[in-house]
Amino acid sequence: MKGLPRRTNLPPLILSKTFIGSVVPPPKVAPRKKVPPIQAADVVRLHDMLIVKKRRLQGTVSGMRSEALEKDEAVSHDSIADHGTDMFDQDITLSLVENEQAIIQSIDEALVKISEGLYGKCENCADNIRKERLEALPFARLCLDCQEAQESGRG
Repeated sequence: MKGLPRRTNLPPLILSKTFIGSVVPPPKVAPRKKVPPIQAADVVRLHDMLIVKKRRLQGTVSGMRSEALEKDEAVSHDSIADHGTDMFDQDITLSLVENEQAIIQSIDEALVKISEGLYGKCENCADNIRKERLEALPFARLCLDCQEAQESGRG
């Protein structure tokens, strides 16, 4: 780059983006909109939703678990294929039970956050989680931006 004047008053990061004497400004990132905290009345309503969902899931889990275990004891296996099918069904049922239990655990964590006054805060960036997201998924732990970043491998 002989013959071009070097601009020494620019920061090094911008100097590295020079092209024949012109400076390319860094890309502008739109600032995140400030999300208002969730209102107390909404927290009460979502708390009630969480309790109802937890009770419903506990009943489902209990029923599925006992059904899977009763099937195993009650079925006489006339063929290896029948036995294999029953084992496959039992594995699927127990996987569903495991998933439901994970949701129950997330609900319990959300209920603890409500009691501690931390409900509606993103665990990653500490911003408020939008009310619409909490209404759709009342046990959400992350704001939508952080959830998308996590799912795409950026977070």
